Amino acid sequence: MPTAATLPRPEARPSAASVPNDFGVKYGMAAYIGAKEVSGQKIFTFRWTDETEDRDGEVLTSDGWILEHFERNPVVLDCHPEIRGWEQGIESILGHCLLPLRREGTTWEVDIVFSQSPKGRIAEQLVEEGSLRAVSAGYMPLKKERTPGQPTRVVQKELWEISMAPVPSNRNTLRVRA
Repeated sequence: MPTAATLPRPEARPSAASVPNDFGVKYGMAAYIGAKEVSGQKIFTFRWTDETEDRDGEVLTSDGWILEHFERNPVVLDCHPEIRGWEQGIESILGHCLLPLRREGTTWEVDIVFSQSPKGRIAEQLVEEGSLRAVSAGYMPLKKERTPGQPTRVVQKELWEISMAPVPSNRNTLRVRA
């Protein structure tokens, strides 16, 4: 069974500590791509971000992601519990991401394995039947570029978590392949 420890580490990335932060937590989008099974474990592939303008009028550039902290704890959560003050605690964990996260041009993809907890099994079932097709990236924007008449570009951001989300911020949340 593949794990973060058995897969190659991505290259070193800049530290979030060196970048000013005054924007607050934001959420991106992703689309369901497909599923496969490895060693009896179902692995679901999602596109977790791209450069499509989101509902907030922002574009998350494919460059500028700080992933090092997420890679230490690649958690998949239920609908961004940090917006609700983390009141669900560990009950909001639905599974984990297999590393490394993969960049394909201007998009990023991730493989997700759901937990065998009751909520993890429900999420897996909803994805399998096509009722839940999207994930959303919970991130901290660190640097934005604003041009009048254009969407704001988030050029540096730190990925905190990836959540299963029925309605993600980015409209590009189509199931790409079964």
